[in-house]
Amino acid sequence: MSNMSKLGNPGASLFAFRDFLPNSTIWGADIDKNLRFQETRIKTLFLDQLDINSIDSFISKFSVQFDIIIDDGFHSIISNINSIFIAKHILSKNGLLIIEDIRLDNLPMINVAINLVKEDFETKIYTNPNMAVAVLKKIK
Repeated sequence: MSNMSKLGNPGASLFAFRDFLPNSTIWGADIDKNLRFQETRIKTLFLDQLDINSIDSFISKFSVQFDIIIDDGFHSIISNINSIFIAKHILSKNGLLIIEDIRLDNLPMINVAINLVKEDFETKIYTNPNMAVAVLKKIK
């Protein structure tokens, strides 16, 4: 489900964000430990979005708060909800969580999860005929 296929280029989006945001450090997280790497202003860590122990370990590694988190991971409703949980802990005030590639049939569940954190986040959902993107702004 999360495999990028043989045509994918692991880390390509991390390099693009690093080049686009020259004053930033870019962090990536992946379940495939073979895809982890370190480059100038890019650091990667292991994260299994479906495992609470992995999530807790991931959160505990950060004493900094992030300005932007982009969930381009497993693309399942559970992993999307877990990304909201992660963002609640490591996203800075006014920071953005962007969850992309949400299947339209998963929108009701995403809306339930968003409703549970409405005191912490302002949310907008953008859709096209095939997919949705949720943008959550942390307000606390």
